[in-house]
Amino acid sequence: MRGHIGILESGLPYTLSVARVLVTAVLALIAAVPLSAAPPAFEARYTLSRGGFGVGEVHIAVSAPTEDSYRYESRVSTNGVASLFADRSLTQVSKGRWTDDGPEPRNYWRVDRRGSERRRSRLHFADEVELTRNGTVRVLDVPSSAHDPASLTLKLIHDARHEALAERYGLVDEKGTYRDFRVIDRGETRVEALDRTFRARHIDRTALDGRFALQLYVAPHLDGIPVRMVWEDRERTYTMVLEALQR
Repeated sequence: MRGHIGILESGLPYTLSVARVLVTAVLALIAAVPLSAAPPAFEARYTLSRGGFGVGEVHIAVSAPTEDSYRYESRVSTNGVASLFADRSLTQVSKGRWTDDGPEPRNYWRVDRRGSERRRSRLHFADEVELTRNGTVRVLDVPSSAHDPASLTLKLIHDARHEALAERYGLVDEKGTYRDFRVIDRGETRVEALDRTFRARHIDRTALDGRFALQLYVAPHLDGIPVRMVWEDRERTYTMVLEALQR
């Protein structure tokens, strides 16, 4: 018996040494894997309501044309009775690089249609941020870390997934106005969508000037895809609830 115990005792340091090597190797592999090789690709449709009444719908499509790029497109349009009073749609497209830190926008387009009238604007992100609006081009004096409205939503989804939410983010809009937004993680809640209850994380994104706010409810079970969004300004509040999803 003592002989067997001696064999076990003498083998223990070797076993522990092998275990340490294996653990170190596994941790090294994990560290070498990018936080996110590509954005979460999906197509989603949301109901759009104001004051409890349906006024339209929102379509969002996110894709990865290549491993290190992203494309985000959203289209908001009125429908039903609301379209009789305000035939309107808003289309936004953001394209750029996808890195370990999330989206880096390169181009952003926005088309705001009201009846037969269309207003177009474009942001180009390079060494400087360039705005094209109503046929006029100008260079904007904004921080290099600024996001467009679409890429900032993707950035928040990415950072929430990787427990990397910052306290502030910068956004430049279609008019060339730059705003800082305060972001607060308000913890988990329950959200009804797709005929079921989701465990969702509530992210509060509010402009420091108090003019605009977006409440994002992202579902960890869906790789951080929003199941509910609430957009607010000083006069209006719109609620978007996930109605259909394709991944």
